[in-house]
Amino acid sequence: MKTKTLIATLIAATLLLNSCGGANQQQTGDLPVIDITRNHPRKEIRLQDIATIEYIPLETTDDVLLGQSSSLIHVSDNYIVVVEFRLGDIFVFDRNGKAISYFNHRGQGPREYINLVRGGVVFDENAGEIFVLDSWTHRILVYSISGEYQRTLRFSADLFVNAAEIHSFDNETLLIYDGVRLVTGGLDYNEQPYLLLSKKDGSVVYPFDIILSTRYTNRTVHITYSGGERMYAPLTIAMSGVPGNRHFGQDFVIADMSSDTIFLLTQDKAITPLLTRSPSVHASEPRRVLTSLLKTDRFILLQVSTFDFVAAAESGRVAPPLFLMYEFETGITSEVSLVNADLGRNWGFDFVSPAIGRNMDAGLIWVDTFITAQERDRLSSELKPFVATLDEEDNPVVAIVTFK
Repeated sequence: MKTKTLIATLIAATLLLNSCGGANQQQTGDLPVIDITRNHPRKEIRLQDIATIEYIPLETTDDVLLGQSSSLIHVSDNYIVVVEFRLGDIFVFDRNGKAISYFNHRGQGPREYINLVRGGVVFDENAGEIFVLDSWTHRILVYSISGEYQRTLRFSADLFVNAAEIHSFDNETLLIYDGVRLVTGGLDYNEQPYLLLSKKDGSVVYPFDIILSTRYTNRTVHITYSGGERMYAPLTIAMSGVPGNRHFGQDFVIADMSSDTIFLLTQDKAITPLLTRSPSVHASEPRRVLTSLLKTDRFILLQVSTFDFVAAAESGRVAPPLFLMYEFETGITSEVSLVNADLGRNWGFDFVSPAIGRNMDAGLIWVDTFITAQERDRLSSELKPFVATLDEEDNPVVAIVTFK
């Protein structure tokens, strides 16, 4: 583990943004370079012009009720899996939205999880198993689709997987991200944060050769104001939500906030640089980080976030993120917004990527969003018969976007 001095701008703020080495960060060569300080041409893109959208209502019963903290974690030809993080519920639906099973094993027992964290629940469809990260006890609990306890994986306390992310990499391993700890006087972290853990016992079986000698965090000490004076509460953490690493079918886009380069990680464990940024993340102050929202065969959608925690605490406002699209064939970078013309509103990205097929994205849309669009005459005519079947008390609808 290595300790670094905290950047001055990280000593502050109450903030939650809702947007949301071996692989050498300095490498450019023939890589595309994205200048995040440049004024790129602006473009509004209708999703319907570049993709098709399928809407699947999730079954609603007295037992199958999704709360507002629900998040979509898996979509395939067979299953849809949704997690309610605040309540601790895990729901499994079939591809048509009919409930197959649901369970909640939150508790203090040896076969229970204390809580659920975003990015900490994984569905292994091939094995029919659900992996639940219980970061406080350094465990990953494994359940069947119906919620039956299978086994417990214990990982090293040296790994900081709290509020980070895990993914099903292949049949044998989980891809995990070893995060950054806030400690007295600085940051504590490993320089090699991307690892594969065994699905059988939780042991580290493969450390990826992505070396980040200097790392940053989107977490900061919480500060409140009383009588104009800053009051530090060092045990409370505020977090700035930025996208994590994204699925690209069975592969992954690695867009680490501490790296200048975005990589593609494939099933054969190859790490290929996709693009790099200018200026370096290490040169900017306040810190401006580049992460990825979505990759397709044609383009990659990027998010630029500014970690100016002090300004956010003092003004009560946060700098809005910048969304950029880089097109692989033309080499053109644009500032974009993706609009779902069915609802007359922007397409929203969760900062936790659902496991989904290549050239696809998916998200939950609550029924009141459809009703509001209809009341404001923004609902497309094609969607009106579908919305007529919905009740305002129904569970959310899964929207699946398939890019052309």
